[in-house]
Amino acid sequence: MITYTLLILFVLSGFVVIVPFFFSRGTHILQYIISLAQGIQTEILSQGLVAYIQGLTRIPSFIHNDIVEYVASTNSADLINTLTQNIGNIVNISSSYLKLIGDYAMNVFGWLFFAIGKIIIFFTLSVFFSLSLYEIKF
Repeated sequence: MITYTLLILFVLSGFVVIVPFFFSRGTHILQYIISLAQGIQTEILSQGLVAYIQGLTRIPSFIHNDIVEYVASTNSADLINTLTQNIGNIVNISSSYLKLIGDYAMNVFGWLFFAIGKIIIFFTLSVFFSLSLYEIKF
């Protein structure tokens, strides 16, 4: 009986340690992506779209030249407004998802600790009732 109880406690402790770690890493990754999106938005607003695209070095040169030509030939003010609105929408949606993930994690752990508490109460009462059957006097 004690062995099974220790095994159950070991498994539950693994859930208590591992699951928050995954939630924490996931929220950190989303926060990093949000900060990158906000950084891109401020760079575009401060430098202008053409200068920002010309400063990108990780794009292959033939694609880079086509993008610069297209942006330079179109109305860049409308394109900048569209990009900043889209980046703003991405940031808003991401922050709402972060809030939902945090709320979900709190609900899961609240339920988990509630269940563990109920199991502990059950085992405690079962031990007391089993002791009362043997009429052990202290």
